[in-house]
Amino acid sequence: MPEQGPPMKQTILRTAAIAALCSVGQAQAAEGAVPTSEPCITNAEVQGAVAYVLPILLRTVSDKCSALLPANAYLRTASPGLVRELEASQNRAWPQARALLIKFAREDKAMVALSDEALRPIVDQIVGKKLEIRVEVGMCGDVNDIAEAVAPLSPDQTVNLFATILNIAGRHDKKMRTCAPRLNE
Repeated sequence: MPEQGPPMKQTILRTAAIAALCSVGQAQAAEGAVPTSEPCITNAEVQGAVAYVLPILLRTVSDKCSALLPANAYLRTASPGLVRELEASQNRAWPQARALLIKFAREDKAMVALSDEALRPIVDQIVGKKLEIRVEVGMCGDVNDIAEAVAPLSPDQTVNLFATILNIAGRHDKKMRTCAPRLNE
């Protein structure tokens, strides 16, 4: 179990997360409703995509940042165990992740027609390559702090947290929006 930061650090991180979610909600309320002519991404698809991609993302970021962080940093000490736990649910998450991918690639008939055995390695490679470009050295400390802050959560809770944030943030995306929540379910 990683050493927990001081209570003030945890309070600040939680407050920042709540403030970010509130500001997303306020921005969405100000924008009004988005037309529903395009299909939306379901909560299950977002959950599946996050569960499938998160171990790839965490491994890639950990590999890139580990040499830049102190020896006792969370990404260097505890993230390999979390990656293994998250990888254990990738097979279960794949059908929903694939469904989301097909919505994005619906125009690409060749990709839509690929078998799971052919498509999964392509997805893994694309995700890894995108991160190689986007993870800047200065972000390593922030990513380490976020990973450590969610460390007390189970892998399923971690996936749910990130999927919930993406669901909220994506409701008004112009290209592929997430579906509005159904409060009666």
